[in-house]
Amino acid sequence: GEPFIIHPIETAKILADLKMDLDTIVAGLLHDTVEDTPLNLQDVERLFGLSVANIVKGDSKVSKLDEDVAALAPEERRELNHRNMLLAMGADWRVVVVKLADRLHNMRTLQFMPRHKQVRIARETIEIFVPLARRLGISQLEYELLHHSVEYLFPQELLGLFGLELLGHWARLQCWGVLDDFLVRDQVLSELDVNTQLSSHRERWVQHVNYWGVAFAK
Repeated sequence: GEPFIIHPIETAKILADLKMDLDTIVAGLLHDTVEDTPLNLQDVERLFGLSVANIVKGDSKVSKLDEDVAALAPEERRELNHRNMLLAMGADWRVVVVKLADRLHNMRTLQFMPRHKQVRIARETIEIFVPLARRLGISQLEYELLHHSVEYLFPQELLGLFGLELLGHWARLQCWGVLDDFLVRDQVLSELDVNTQLSSHRERWVQHVNYWGVAFAK
C-alpha cells in the first residue's frame, strides 16, 4: 500500500549505508524502472549512463522484459529469471549487492504479503540470497536476510522455544547446496563457470570494505 517510490529509496539507502559507488546507488533507485514503468533500458542508459543501465538490466526479471518468457510456466520462469540474474552477477559484483539490498527491503516489508507468498519468498531467500551474501562476505546482509526468513517459515511457538539463531542454522542446513546445485546443473551457468566468477567477487567486497576502513581512519 506504500507509494511506488518508497521501495527504491529504501533500497538505495541500504546501498548508501554499504558505501557503494554512485552508479550502484542510482541503479538501486532505478532497479524496478524497466519492469514497472514505461521507461526501457535504452532510456536508462541515455539518462544515466551504460554502467547504471547494465546494473539495472542485471537486476530486472527477464520474464518482465520478454513476452515469450512471461508465457512460460511459473517454475520455468523462475529458473530463467535466476539464470539471467546469476549471469549478470557473474559479470559485475555490484549487481549482486543491488539485488541483495532489493531483497532485504522486500523482506523487511514482507508482512504485507499473503501467507503463501511470504513462505515462498522466505524459502527462496534462504536458498539463493543468503548464500550469495555469504559468498561475498556481506555478513550484515546475510544474517538479516536469514533472520527475516526464519520469522516467516516457523510459527511463533517454535521461535519462542528455540530462538532465531538455532532455527536459522537448521533452515540453512535444510536449504544447503540449492544455489551450488543450480550453478552446476544449469548448462549455461556451468559452461561459463559463473560459480567461480561469483566466488571471486568476495575479493572485490573485501577491497571495498578495506578502502572505506582506511578512508574513515583518516
